[in-house]
Amino acid sequence: MTVEEKIRYIAEHNGLEKALDKLAEECAEYAAARIKHNLGEGNGEYLEELADVIIMRAEVQQLMPEEMKDQISEEINRKLDRQIERIRKEG
Repeated sequence: MTVEEKIRYIAEHNGLEKALDKLAEECAEYAAARIKHNLGEGNGEYLEELADVIIMRAEVQQLMPEEMKDQISEEINRKLDRQIERIRKEG
């Protein structure tokens, strides 16, 4: 199985709600591991946790209904426009 096929298989087994909850959990674990890394603690666990976040993001993206994807896309564009505007004001 390819990586994409593995992600699809797991995503379809667990469903969207479980994937959203797992994504939240993995984000929290990544944040904690990254903070430990920045404090000079741990030994690279943040990379493992980041991999989990990326996997769960892919699962969620595959499972989202089109309406949700459209709403997220609009929000992404709004946030990107806002960030670009901030960058331009700095320069």
